Amino acid sequence: MATTSSRGRGRQRSTGSTTALIDDLTSSIEKLIQENKTLKREVSRLESSGDSQMSTRSLASLQRKAAQALGTKASNGRSTRRRRVTDPEVLERRRQALAKARQALAAKRAAGGS
Repeated sequence: MATTSSRGRGRQRSTGSTTALIDDLTSSIEKLIQENKTLKREVSRLESSGDSQMSTRSLASLQRKAAQALGTKASNGRSTRRRRVTDPEVLERRRQALAKARQALAAKRAAGGS
């Protein structure tokens, strides 16, 4: 008996569909390029201004807007959620550091008279 192999064939698109897809991608790329130029001008303007705190806030705002436009979340470099720390030594060091920080804050408030 002869067996036949059933290999799937890839989808074939009509040329009209392909042309429409290329036109859509081209217009999207042009919009992104234009928006990128605008954002670069805004960043350079903010960097040249003297108020660093204001420029930091504005840059963060621009990052959020760009991330929303791209449909992604603005990330701070981490792509996954951090695991909970369970190492007793690390936890103890953190507790000690927190206690030290609280004491320093209390001393600062007492010295300030508040």
